[in-house]
Amino acid sequence: MNGNTQDWNAVIAARRAEREQRIAIKVPDTVHDWTAVRHRTVTQDHAEEDGALSGIPISIGTVTGSVRLIRSAADWSKVIPGEILVVPVIDPGLAPLFGLAGGLIAEMGGTLSHGAIIAREYGLPAIANVESAMVRLSDGVPVTLDAGSGTIRIGPSQPVKSI
Repeated sequence: MNGNTQDWNAVIAARRAEREQRIAIKVPDTVHDWTAVRHRTVTQDHAEEDGALSGIPISIGTVTGSVRLIRSAADWSKVIPGEILVVPVIDPGLAPLFGLAGGLIAEMGGTLSHGAIIAREYGLPAIANVESAMVRLSDGVPVTLDAGSGTIRIGPSQPVKSI
């Protein structure tokens, strides 16, 4: 009616082709490559060392204490002040324990998760994405959690030698 003689079939074909090209693009699961982020954050790779675990720092700080595995709310009454909680995922429902805990180790979690933000608000040293933490650690095992470097040393803390 307005004199436009555009070939709509060609426009539709071009848009469909563009759509098919865009569908073929693989989008990453996360915005960041967390492996690279962890390697930039961790001062040295402790994954190969005996008695060490590593993950992504969530809330910095260093603490030594005994491990307490938290599998469900039934484990809450067992927590002793100063213990380092080991959880499958950082859950905001754990917040009542954050005031008692000395630290937090999680198998899954991200720096922007609700639970991670709460851990930082409490000033609780925390590390997430620690592979097999619930299996490799057990109640009462002493660990030193260095949440600045994202490392967990299993065993009693080593005394500092003076020169």
